[in-house]
Parts: sequence; C-alpha cells; structure tokens
Amino acid sequence: MRSLRLVDKIPESDDVTSFVFEARDGGPLAAFEPGQHLPIELAIPGLGEPARRTYSLSSAPGTERYRISVKREPEGLVSRHLHDHIEAGAIIDARHPAGDFMMTCNVCPLVLVSAGVGVTPMMSILHAVAAGDSGQPVWFVHGARDGRHHPLANEVRDLADNNPNINLHVAYSRPGSGDTPGLDYHSEGRVDGALLADLVESADAHYFLSGPTRFMADIQASLEQQNVPADRIHFESFGPAG
Repeated sequence: MRSLRLVDKIPESDDVTSFVFEARDGGPLAAFEPGQHLPIELAIPGLGEPARRTYSLSSAPGTERYRISVKREPEGLVSRHLHDHIEAGAIIDARHPAGDFMMTCNVCPLVLVSAGVGVTPMMSILHAVAAGDSGQPVWFVHGARDGRHHPLANEVRDLADNNPNINLHVAYSRPGSGDTPGLDYHSEGRVDGALLADLVESADAHYFLSGPTRFMADIQASLEQQNVPADRIHFESFGPAG
C-alpha cells in the first residue's frame, strides 16, 4: 500500500474530472503498463472501513505522477466523494497498478474503441504509442453524447495531430449546437461494427474495447461476424464502479 497526495484536480467534461497524484513521501511511483488501472482506498466519513475502487490510469506511463479520470456517478459513493470533497493536498492510499488490459505488442496495428468514460485506459495506450518510434498504426475510435460529455478530447486531438500513425474518429450520438463537424466530431451516431469496418485498414489489428457492457458486447459480436479472431479482441474490466 502506498500513500498518495493529490496535486491537481482538472475538470475534463461536464461529468469527468482528472485527479493527479504523486507519492506522499516524494519517492518514485511503481511503474505501470499502458492500459492498467490503479486500485485505491478512500476514507469516507460515516463508513466503518475504507471504500475500495479501481480506476484506469489515464496518464502516460513512465511519469512521476498517476492520473485517474473519474466520472461522477449520481449514485456513486466514491466518485461523488472524489468530485465533491477531495481537493489538492488530500491523501489517499493505493496499491500497485494492476490489470491485464495491456498493450503487449509495440508494432501490431491497434484499434482502440471506447465510449464515454471508457476512454480513460486508452489514454495511457495512446501516449505510449506516441512516445514510441515504431510508427505502429492506430485507429482511435471514440463515442460520446456531445462535446460537453467528451473527456480528454483536446489531449487526444493533439496526440493525433502530432503523430501521423494515429487515425482519430469521434462519433457524437447527439451533437450540441456548439459542436463543429470535422473538428469536434467526425460522424453523428454511435460507434458500431459497421463503422469500424469502414475505418480500419488492417486485417491483423488487435482491438481494445472499453465502455458500457452492452457497447462492448455489441462491438465484440460485430467483430466476430467479421472473422476477427477472439485472441485479438481485448476488454477493459475492473472493480466496482461509483
């Protein structure tokens, strides 16, 4: 177990905020693989024991800080406490980063498919690709309701703009009046298998899926119909939400 100090709290969208931590003792943090999550323990007044959650690391691997980006769930005990009560200087406890949702090939074509706050584990993968020199092709396909509910949009756009091997496509299901086609989003509707078939130009790509359970199940079924082997379809799965 390691004590972490919150050093920054950054609104990313209407309902997602990033929390940036460094080690309380000033020492180095345990390394993590792109795509892994951070198990945390949080003392909440009124609870007899710490509340435990796991949140995907959305920061670049190899840095001296951890970043998690958390959606505020209306009924979520921990997410509401983080959003509403945790400020810079607060201390939480965390275990070492963990999880099997990892980029294990540095040259394979990747298709990163996410919806909503499911974008968070994709961020560390995307940063790792951008920092590498293999030039592996990546399709980053994300679905959101609109620009107000699209966390980390500018960060993704900057990475894509500066790395020609990163192909970005954003779909908004209900674009807002201030959302600009071609800039904020590329298509109207939801991310589905038909969209992926149109976008992806690789027959041997590995697919990483992260988002609501139904979303991932639908994408998986579509990929299987397209004869994508099961060992090239990977899912994000971690502990209790909220």
